[in-house]
Amino acid sequence: MVIATPAHLHIPVAPQAGKELLIGKPLSVSLRGIELLDRTIGERKLVYGVAYVLRHIVEIEALKQALETGRFGRPLLITIVRGPNFPASRPNYTENCYADHAEGGGAVQDGITHLIGVACWLAGPVKRLAGL
Repeated sequence: MVIATPAHLHIPVAPQAGKELLIGKPLSVSLRGIELLDRTIGERKLVYGVAYVLRHIVEIEALKQALETGRFGRPLLITIVRGPNFPASRPNYTENCYADHAEGGGAVQDGITHLIGVACWLAGPVKRLAGL
């Protein structure tokens, strides 16, 4: 099952999944229901994932492989700079769920979650986050 609804609907819909579950990001707009989803995944032995697409960019996959081999040592700091042009890439972003914080929108929930996700995938859990 692929859940591609606005983020505030992901958790209520997820327990209906069969054997596989792919959820759009962000996973949720709050922690409410996360424990139930985690328990459901464990009890049903679901194959699951959150759709973080940056992991599938060839250069990022190559960086992951290089980090895993120890080529660069252990990462201590990751700096990511990104500035999507929402008016060009999503002309109606001010009128849909991307604009509404309660539905998973806004710069942090819609865009930065990808960057945090790829940083965790490359180097492990983020211990501290700063923004400018």
